[in-house]
Amino acid sequence: MISSTKMVEEPPPSDDLQAWQEIAHARRLGEFCPEDLVKVVQRIGPNGNQRLLTILVGHLSEVVFKMLCRSIRKSAWQRDDEHIWRPHHKIIVAILTPSSADGKALCRTFKAIVELRALDEMVERKKQKARYISSTLPVNDDKPNASDQLDSADPKPGDFLEQQAHVESVLKKISDPRKREAFRMHMEGISIGPTKKGTPSIAERLGVSSKTAGEWIEEVQTFLKTAMESQND
Repeated sequence: MISSTKMVEEPPPSDDLQAWQEIAHARRLGEFCPEDLVKVVQRIGPNGNQRLLTILVGHLSEVVFKMLCRSIRKSAWQRDDEHIWRPHHKIIVAILTPSSADGKALCRTFKAIVELRALDEMVERKKQKARYISSTLPVNDDKPNASDQLDSADPKPGDFLEQQAHVESVLKKISDPRKREAFRMHMEGISIGPTKKGTPSIAERLGVSSKTAGEWIEEVQTFLKTAMESQND
C-alpha cells in the first residue's frame, strides 16, 4: 500500500486513538495512507497505548519492506536481504523519532522518503562493490608479503553476509519492532543510554528509558542465542 492509494474514507484525527484502535482491530489499516498511520504512531509516543502502537508499527514495517523490495530488487546485481533491512531500519527509527528530519517528512511524503533511502542504499552498494573489486585486483609482485598472508586468513565477505542474513531472519520472529530496532542499533555500536559525545542513544531514539532499552537488547540477545543453539543441535 502506498500513499497514492485512494482511501475508502477520510481518516480519523491522529489523536482519536479509540477510532484508530477500532480500525486496527477490524484489520482496515491498509485502507489508509501510510502518512496517516505515521502521524498516529507519533501521537501515541513511547508511553501511550503499546498494543495499538505495536500493531501500527508492525503494519508500517511490512509496507516499508515491500516498497524497498520493489525499489532495490529491480537491480539485477542486488539480491542480498542485508540491503533491504539497512534502509528499513533507518525508516522505522525515523517513524519512532518525530523530531528527526525523516520522521517529520514521513508524515507528508512517505513514498518519497522510502524511495530516497532505497536510492541511498543502492548508491552505497555500488561503492562497496567498486571497493571490493579494486581490493581483489592482482598486484604485480611475485613475492607475497606478510600482510597478504594475514589477509588470506580473514573471513570471506560472503561468510559475513550469510551470517548477517541468518541473524535478520531470526530477528523477524520477534514481534515487537522496537526491540528489533534497539538490537540493530546496538550492533551498530550506538550507546544504550546518553553519552558525553552528544550522539543520540538507543533509548533517546526509541523514546524509552535506558533501562528499558537495555532490557530489550538483553531479551533479543537471549532469543538469538537460543535460536542459534537449536540450529546447531
